[in-house]
Amino acid sequence: MAYPGSMSASGSVSALAPGAKLDAPLVIHYPKRRGLSDDELLELSALNRDLRFERTASGDLLVMAPTGIEGSNLDSEINMQLRQWAKRDGRGTVFSSAGGFKLPNGAVRAPDASWVLQSRLDALSK
Repeated sequence: MAYPGSMSASGSVSALAPGAKLDAPLVIHYPKRRGLSDDELLELSALNRDLRFERTASGDLLVMAPTGIEGSNLDSEINMQLRQWAKRDGRGTVFSSAGGFKLPNGAVRAPDASWVLQSRLDALSK
């Protein structure tokens, strides 16, 4: 995926490409030997509550761009419909984009909306 700007682990930011949109994530690349640990990612998120972070499987940090008014409205609609379905279904729990999920490949992602089967939630350590 091509990103309009990127930042190295040392903190230097490259210039935006001509005509680039600001609706794509800012990518912060880390050396292969050093990425953010789960605890560091949580701490960074807590210290920067106005920003949304995700981590790729390769360890790069993504600073997610705001969705804008139309995207936010669509996210709200999707979450409402998913939650209504989940309440009728009764087998799982719905999460908004504020919830992050650690994937088997090491990535941490926060989908716009998600549903998790209750038995899978019960199997997680608290």
